[in-house]
Amino acid sequence: MISVFRFKLLFVIAGLIGFIIACNSPSNQEDSKKSKPKPTFNKEEITEPTLDLNSIDYEYLQSKVFEVGSVYDFTDSCVFYFECDCCSGELIFNADSSFYYSDYCMSDQTILFGKYFLEKQILHLNFSGIQVAQIYNYENEIDTSAIDYFMEDTVIQANQTQYKLELCNNKLKLKRVDKNFLAVETDEDPSLTIKYLNKEGFIKRYQKIKDSLANQVDFNYARSYVLIVDTNTNYYSLRDKMIQIGEQLSIEVDTMERTYYPEKNLIALPEDHEDELFAGDYYPRRYSKEYLSLEYLDLYQRPAGDKTIALVAGIYSNQESADSTLQRILEVDSSAFILQTDIYVGCIH
Repeated sequence: MISVFRFKLLFVIAGLIGFIIACNSPSNQEDSKKSKPKPTFNKEEITEPTLDLNSIDYEYLQSKVFEVGSVYDFTDSCVFYFECDCCSGELIFNADSSFYYSDYCMSDQTILFGKYFLEKQILHLNFSGIQVAQIYNYENEIDTSAIDYFMEDTVIQANQTQYKLELCNNKLKLKRVDKNFLAVETDEDPSLTIKYLNKEGFIKRYQKIKDSLANQVDFNYARSYVLIVDTNTNYYSLRDKMIQIGEQLSIEVDTMERTYYPEKNLIALPEDHEDELFAGDYYPRRYSKEYLSLEYLDLYQRPAGDKTIALVAGIYSNQESADSTLQRILEVDSSAFILQTDIYVGCIH
C-alpha cells in the first residue's frame, strides 16, 4: 500500500513540475505577453487636426453650442468633467452678432446677453450687462402649491472679454485671455437651446429690459480701467521707458503690429497690412488685457490732444485688478495712475 501511494505521489509531483516548466518556457512567456496588452492608462489618441483656424467664421460659430468651464475641469480628451454644481456654462452665437451665455449653478440658471465679433483669431464678447435668471424656489419643497421657479432681472455695468481661438482634437476651443476659462464646441443643436430660452421667457424678458434702457445705456461702450504709466509727446522717450519697465517687472510688450513713422509723426500699422481699413493708420487698443503698449491718450481721455502718447500697462474690466498692477508699477515709476473711462467696444470695421 505504501509503495503504491508513493508512486502516485511522485506521479503528481512530476506532473506539477512539468506544468511549471512549460508555463515558464520562453515561448509560452512570449505568448502570454502577446495576449495581454499593456495598459494605456487612458492615454488619448490625438486626432490630426483637419479644422483650419483661418477658416473659422461667423457661420461656423453659429452652428455650434460651446460648453464653458474652468481649465481645471478640462480633460485630455478635450471635454469637461465637472465635479461641482456651479462650474459650467454654454455659449450660443446668433446670426445677428448677438450671443447668449448660459451660466448654471445647482438648480439656478442665469442668461447673459451681448454682442460678439471676430478679429485675427480673437473672439470679442461685449456683455450688455443685462442678466435674466431663473431661480429655484426652495419653498416648493415644503409647500407643493408654490411655484417651482421665479424669474429675476439684473442690470450691471457693461463689460467685455476676449477668447483666443485654438484647436483641440479637431474641435474649436476658445481660451479666455485674462482668466483660466475655456469654451469648447459640442455636438448639440443650438436651435434647441434657443427654442428652450424662448419657451422659458429668457429672451422676451431681455428684449423688454433692453428696450426700456435703449435711451439710457449705450451697449457699445464698456466701463474700463486704463492703467497709464506715463504720458509724453515724444515717442522714443516713452518707448525706452516701456522696454525698461517690461524688463524690470516681466510684463509683456505688444506693439499690435504697429510702429512709429517719423515722417507722419504717427503710430500706425504698415501700409501693406491685411487690415485694409487701418493700414497705414493708428489701430486703437480697446480690450481688457495686461501688457505694455503705446497708445494715443485721446482715445481714453478727451480732450488730451491728438499727439499725446500714453504708455499703457493694462486695460481692466474691474478696478481691483487695475489697482493690483498699479502697486507693482509704482515701485519703479511714481507717475503711474488709473483712468476710469467708457471705451467703445463696438465693431469698427
